[in-house]
Amino acid sequence: MFFLSVAATMIFVISVGVMASGKKIDEEEYSLAGRKANPFAVSGILLGALIGGASTVGTAEMAYVYGLSAWWFTLGGGIGSLLLALFIAEPLRKSGVTTLAQFLSRHYGLQMSRLAAVGSIIGTLIAVVAQFLASCALLSAIVPLPYWALNLLVAFLILAFIYSGGTKSYSAIGQVKLVLLYFTLIACAVFAYKLGHTPRALVKDLPRFPFFSLFARGVFKEIKRLFVLDTWHVRHANLCPSCFVGLK
Repeated sequence: MFFLSVAATMIFVISVGVMASGKKIDEEEYSLAGRKANPFAVSGILLGALIGGASTVGTAEMAYVYGLSAWWFTLGGGIGSLLLALFIAEPLRKSGVTTLAQFLSRHYGLQMSRLAAVGSIIGTLIAVVAQFLASCALLSAIVPLPYWALNLLVAFLILAFIYSGGTKSYSAIGQVKLVLLYFTLIACAVFAYKLGHTPRALVKDLPRFPFFSLFARGVFKEIKRLFVLDTWHVRHANLCPSCFVGLK
């Protein structure tokens, strides 16, 4: 029953992406959602990108080991998204370009565009490796398969997602993922509360350090993580162009 529910969830999510894309998909529809994405759709794209393996499996593990210092990922995501909204979104939308590299090329020349493209490729590869690691760690607890088979399964799911229909699909799947995650987290919180794991019990049972310190691993190390995360989220301007130039 458990494996059936996992398979049904995957099929449902991919089906939502395929149906959201529509029948006719050209380059602009795929990359920019036809420049007709509304704010809710853009939120689905951004949050769908931010809420992945790092913010679920990774943050949960960090919170279990270090406590409140795991909050830096969420804080970095919020500050990075705010920087995008205040300083990058409007210029990109007005420029009419598709990628951040095109925007930089128009204003600073081809050399800067190439540098941005190379940086984006390297950053994307690092992000993909992190997603593979998180996905395989999660699937290994669900599917009794060797590690190489789990990697192939993750690759297949990613390719299915890519070919499901572009930015419109990305937005729809991001919104579905948010609903599923919020429902799961709320259900887990209610279940934990019924078991007696209330905030008061946690404060009473756990030591103040490191679990209730934002700098459990040192001030410099945590602040460094914040700036790294801000930079990573700003880089999503190149990975999620519809967030800026596709907004109607």
